Amino acid sequence: KDMAIVRSGSVILASPVTVAKLVVSNGASLVFTNWATVLTASNVTVRSGGTITLAPAFGASQMSNRVSITCTNFTLEAGASINVDGKGYAWDAGPGKGSGVSEWGGGGSLGGRGGDGSATAAGATCGSLAAPITPGSGGISYQSGNPPNRGGPGGGAVRLNVVSMAAINGTVSANGSDSGYASGGGSGGAVYITCGTFAGTSGLIRVCGGTGSISGGSGCGAGGGGRIAITYTNLSVPNTVRFAASPGTNGWRVNIWDKGWRHAAEAGTLSLPDTMLLSPVLSGNRFRDVRLFMGI
Repeated sequence: KDMAIVRSGSVILASPVTVAKLVVSNGASLVFTNWATVLTASNVTVRSGGTITLAPAFGASQMSNRVSITCTNFTLEAGASINVDGKGYAWDAGPGKGSGVSEWGGGGSLGGRGGDGSATAAGATCGSLAAPITPGSGGISYQSGNPPNRGGPGGGAVRLNVVSMAAINGTVSANGSDSGYASGGGSGGAVYITCGTFAGTSGLIRVCGGTGSISGGSGCGAGGGGRIAITYTNLSVPNTVRFAASPGTNGWRVNIWDKGWRHAAEAGTLSLPDTMLLSPVLSGNRFRDVRLFMGI
């Protein structure tokens, strides 16, 4: 087995590969494509300025993609990222897409239900709470335009299977994309990390929904938040990794104070094995717009 260093440009992984050690350097990117692609290594390090990402969003009939890494130790340095924003299901696609294909439709759903549009409803929530691997669904498009205005694609899926330590000091982002005119926002995607020890003092893991579109009295739904699940045996302290699963904004109905609150996009989910990441006083947006589940 060889050591691999991605020093510059982009390297595409289209099939399973095994290396002894992988380093993604500053300014370089590693692009996963195809669902079956898994990177297996002893140690994986993403340096500041380095990025792991995915191929573009996919339709219901196309080959799907995810970031999937199995390793002994994983390090995401401060300033490094895994970024799969808008790289899940494309507009009008996915198990959580809204009903119908028309103007003023619903946002995509995953962990949180997308917002309803003034014409059609959002889809139902989907995917696993404790072991999420389903990418985010796209928002409904406005088909009457020429060309059509597209809904926002959903966020992609990230799976990290780490035997020993997963150190998250950079950003893992699987946000849904914002919509075009008269179209729904994409839902947040999925981040699922299993590890022996979970570490991090400056990291952020987010699966936020994309914005919807409004005009006058009509509007589309924003995307619902996605799903995050972290399973660990030990926790490195201090640990201040932050989590966010906010619903998208600017939808037809946007919050619980709105008279149509039941139509608003919902926050996504965060599943943890225990209460060790909690503290008597929660501050600093440590858990932003997440519906928290423990011991599932």
